Formats: sequence, C-alpha cells, structure tokens
Amino acid sequence: VYISSDSSGNFNLGLLNKEKEPGDTSTFNWLNPEIDWNGMEVRLSNLDLAFFRPDRNKRMVVHLDSLLTKTERTLRGITTDSELAAFVSGIAFNTDKGKFLEKSALSGQLKIKNDKGVWSLEQTDLRIRGETYTCAAELKTGVYKGLQLRVESPVAHYDSMTGLLPEELREELKKYHVSDRFYVSANICSNLVRGDEPEIDIGFTLAGNDVRINEFPFREVHTRGVFVNQLATAEGGIPGSKKNFRIELDTSRGHQGPLSLRMPRAVVRGVVGDTYLEAPIRITGPAREINERVGTENFIFGPGRFSLSTRVNASLNSMPGIIQSSEGKLTLLNARVLYKPAGVSFPLRSLVLNKRGEDIRFKLESGELSTGFDFEMAGKIDNILPLLLERPADS
Repeated sequence: VYISSDSSGNFNLGLLNKEKEPGDTSTFNWLNPEIDWNGMEVRLSNLDLAFFRPDRNKRMVVHLDSLLTKTERTLRGITTDSELAAFVSGIAFNTDKGKFLEKSALSGQLKIKNDKGVWSLEQTDLRIRGETYTCAAELKTGVYKGLQLRVESPVAHYDSMTGLLPEELREELKKYHVSDRFYVSANICSNLVRGDEPEIDIGFTLAGNDVRINEFPFREVHTRGVFVNQLATAEGGIPGSKKNFRIELDTSRGHQGPLSLRMPRAVVRGVVGDTYLEAPIRITGPAREINERVGTENFIFGPGRFSLSTRVNASLNSMPGIIQSSEGKLTLLNARVLYKPAGVSFPLRSLVLNKRGEDIRFKLESGELSTGFDFEMAGKIDNILPLLLERPADS
C-alpha cells in the first residue's frame, strides 16, 4: 500500500479522495469511519506500507511481516489489541535530517484506544533491533493537536539506542559515549506544528559506567540526571535557538585520568558556542596534574597530592574565568614547587589557599630546605591569575 503526494500536496488516493458531487452533504472521517468495530478482526501479512510526501520532506516505509488486530467499540470510541511483527525501512519526519528506526526489526503487543479523537498507546514492551523498550504514546488531532511519546529501558545500550536515531542526531551524539548498560527514559512532546521543535527530556542513571565527553574519558561514573533540549532566557537561553540545552545532575562521582571528582549536584547549560557549569566540586589527585589542567606557566608542581573543594559558575571554555569566579579551598601536601621566573624550587609540607571572591588568603609550611631550615608563611594574594598563567597585562 503506497500513499504518495505530488509537489502540490495532492495524494494518489483516486476515488477514495474524490471531490463531492454538488448537494452531497455526507461526511467521512478516515480516522473513525462508519464501521461496526465490535469483534472485528484484521489479519495482515507480508505487506509493504509506505507514505511519501516530498513537499514536506516526509518518507515512511514499513514492511508488515504479520499483524493481528482485534477491535471493540466502547462508549467513548474504540479499542484495538494487536500483535505486530514488522521491519521498518525508515521513518523520516524530515528527510534532510535522516530516518528514525532505519533498518529495524520491531515486534510486540499494542493496545490502542480512541477516546473522542484522542489516540493513546497504552504502556507496552516493544522489541526493537533485539532490545526491549517500554513505550507509551498519546496523539491528539484537531485544534489541540499534539503528540506525547515516552520510551524507557532499565538496561539501555548507548550504541543500540543511537542507532535508532536519524543520521544528523547520530553524528551529534558521537561526541559522547557510555559503556555497558544503564537506565534511561525519554519523553518527547510535540505540538505537531511545522517548524516548531519538540520538547525532549531524557532521564538517566549511571552506576559505574565509563563515559566519554568529547575527547575526555571518565571512569567508573556514578550519577543520575535529566537532559532537556530547552533553556530559559533567565539562564542564558537564546529564544528560538536549537542549540539550547540544560543538564541537571545529582550525586555524581567518577575518575578522569588520575583525578577523582565528586559533585553533590550540578547544572550544565548549553548555548550556541559555549557551555556553562554551575556546581560545587571536590577534586583530588597528584599535584603535577594541576600544571596540565590549569595550564600553569609560573608555578610548576611536582610530586605530592592536592585536594580542591570549590564552587564553579563559569564557562567551561574559559579557564581564567573559572579561576576568577570560583570560590573554595585548595590544599597541597608533601609537594615540590618550581617557581620558573626565578628558577627556584622548594619543598612544601603543606599549602592551604582559601578564595572568597577577590579575597585570597594562604598559609604555607615548607619542607626542610638544603640549608637545613624550614619556614612558615601566611598572607593574602591580590591577583592570582599572573601567578598561575602567563598574563603580563594583569601583572
């Protein structure tokens, strides 16, 4: 069964779509035709279904291996119980962006209700490409048209899930990866208005998974959170932008290289060309990692350990901005520090640096020097950036 339109939107329905004769006042609703639904049974097998609408870049092709449907009429509409086995060649709501479910086997039980023009798919388990997803949906037609879709899996696989998405989204998601299986749920809400982006929120829970974000790998990540493809203007969102997003994380911990990271909560906000992080963070690891992570130019840290407890609210693309805006406490223990401008290296038994806004105070206890002496020092730093980074203008 092939339904197709030309560039003007006229379909190949022939007599099924012919204009009424003058004086013909009869009506026919294809979504609810005058049929006796009670006990009706429909069996289909080995049937191709296709819908083409090139003027709106829509293309949907499905092969039905088998479909058994039983229907009943209710006081408010109809109910159908179906058993489906199919192969989806692809479902494209916009052919420029690619196809959903491309080359995907699909099977399961479907219970669909029509309640006064509102179609709903009751929660059910569907097998898609060998993976099980719990799905539910609601479709409204008419003036208040809209679509709500929920998909959930407690044992989702990242590669399997992204394989169900259009090519454009798959390319975007190549920036990220999650190993092993994890819990995920996705809610999609659309007003079905051409040009309007659907609202999407994705909840997830990671329990010791390895994660890659761009070129940064993280090990043994534990977290739960929600991704939303919207960002309020009060949080920096750009009206109408498709690049807005917001991620809220709760109770996160993991490892990045030799560093251990913990965030009791965090908010990541994305706009065109920039990403912002607002979170309290605790980081521990080898002191020498500070050199690479911060990009220090003047103080070079050697052996030893550090811990950093701070609160960040800045762009992740600006290390100077993170240093200036963050507040917290940095502790180094049993470290050795080289001050490059003077070519001086000295041991540190401990260094504690507290930063509150522009108020930066430190307390230093040296290790034993070559002369046999050690010393203690405490004080205040007026401008920390020139000490860490090569910024002559700030000196």
